[in-house]
Amino acid sequence: MVEQAVGPAPRAPGIYRVRLHDDESVKTIAGSLDFRRVDAPRHILDIHDDLRVESGATIAKEVLVGGSATIGEGVRLRALKASGDINLGPGVDIERWIDTSMRLVVGDGCRLGARATAGNDIILGAGVEFHLLSAPRIVVGSEQSRSHRRRTAQSRPIAEFGDPKRCRLRADGALLTDDDFTIPDDASAAGDVIARGNIRVGRQATIRGSLHGEADVVIGERATIKGSVYAEHSLHLAENAVISEHALTAGSAVIGSGARVGSPGRITTLLADRSVELNPGAVLYGRVVTAHGGITRAAENTSVNLVAN
Repeated sequence: MVEQAVGPAPRAPGIYRVRLHDDESVKTIAGSLDFRRVDAPRHILDIHDDLRVESGATIAKEVLVGGSATIGEGVRLRALKASGDINLGPGVDIERWIDTSMRLVVGDGCRLGARATAGNDIILGAGVEFHLLSAPRIVVGSEQSRSHRRRTAQSRPIAEFGDPKRCRLRADGALLTDDDFTIPDDASAAGDVIARGNIRVGRQATIRGSLHGEADVVIGERATIKGSVYAEHSLHLAENAVISEHALTAGSAVIGSGARVGSPGRITTLLADRSVELNPGAVLYGRVVTAHGGITRAAENTSVNLVAN
């Protein structure tokens, strides 16, 4: 909206009147800007080159940056859009939104407003609060490079893991059960599951299909779901586990350390009607959307206790 109002850069330096929701003025700066803590702009800022903001400063109007933006500790911003990288120091507070065409690096304890979007990676520190994240790749801290050999055993039909007295096959081959459903450790199964109860996937298990649980869905350490997951109550993806497609829950979601949602080159969504907790090393491809807010955890605090619904 701001970019539409001020027009494409470069503009001649000066102050212009524009109409957003109310009459506003835009100050165009032909070059870079070092914004000091004592500065108090009355205008929307249109900066052709880079922006550097001193720690503790407040910018009460929207900012459009043609280059990169480096924001100091404890800065308060209304909204920020940059063509280059954005680096947020610790404790930055975004009132509305932040967007970059490149990379967004977020320091510990930042609050990202209604949405944070990037054309490249979003790298999140600890204690970051958010509602919507969107980028080709979203990483909490540094991506964990731990590799685990995954078993390549031939998959058995998913029906073989169900109780014949409590399960039935739908016309499309999906397994239906009115009870809980469990895949044991190290198992490999092919097919979709729809369960009225909880779904639990054991450690290092692999499912080539999608899961739909009307209660909790718990996916064990280093397990892989080669499909999408829906949980009516809550979703828990344990350490180094993988969901290759969309992950949705009507409750809360906890994504464990080193876990992954989505696949490189694909736009997938982690959607929670309540809260989302992202632990260190978690990687997500596409979008994270949470109605009640999300938070990232520090390495020394990898609790995966679900928030009560």
